[in-house]
Amino acid sequence: MITISSKKSTALGAVGAIVLLSVLGSAGNAVAQEPATQLVSASATDAQAPSDVTALQARATSASTIDLSWAAAVDDVAVVRYEVRSPSTTVLATVDGSTTQATLANLKPGAWYSLQVWAYDAAGNTSGSNVVDLRMPSSDAALLLPDVTAPSTVKSLAAPKARVGSTSAYLLWSKSVDDLGVVEYRVRDRISGTTVAAVPGTIGITGLKGVSVALTPATTYELEVVAVDAAGNVSAPSKPVAVTTKPAA
Repeated sequence: MITISSKKSTALGAVGAIVLLSVLGSAGNAVAQEPATQLVSASATDAQAPSDVTALQARATSASTIDLSWAAAVDDVAVVRYEVRSPSTTVLATVDGSTTQATLANLKPGAWYSLQVWAYDAAGNTSGSNVVDLRMPSSDAALLLPDVTAPSTVKSLAAPKARVGSTSAYLLWSKSVDDLGVVEYRVRDRISGTTVAAVPGTIGITGLKGVSVALTPATTYELEVVAVDAAGNVSAPSKPVAVTTKPAA
């Protein structure tokens, strides 16, 4: 007589089981036990990607070396590794999932690098970070010189009418580039001469930035955006956009 029993496999964990065939002799004693079929539950497959990697920072420590740091991603199981990439598919470094920093060496002095960090879980699900653009110093000695280079001018500033309310407006713009990195964007109103919002230079995970700014109801603004680097250098202002908020409800 043949009976079928099952038990979990240590190797498969919670996603599989091994079916054992117990062959019983005439006296009812088991005389053989052999694995027959491995069953894998598709519903138990991990399809949940880690959260986005945030707060990516990059700093040139020599003419050919960059130190990076970031805030850890969170996964429903575990983050097993991080990959530092250029925005294409080039992998520049890989570190363990418990590590939130990396060093890139043997880089080209004076060259521009666009860097992004991707988090992976054991199932291969992945998520990305913001992109940081950094220009390497031309020499180690150049690191000792004061930073007097302002970020590039912010371009493509837009305020979609569908996203202008009575107390806020959503703005989009293309990222600025700086030799040592943009640390802040400031949204200014040309009419009043005031800064209406300041956001981190790392906001967003693509080349297009976006932020909702608080405004006053039934008011017309001419908004512009400037980029600021760590040394306090401020870019030329973007082309302004006119925004008129709706009356208060």
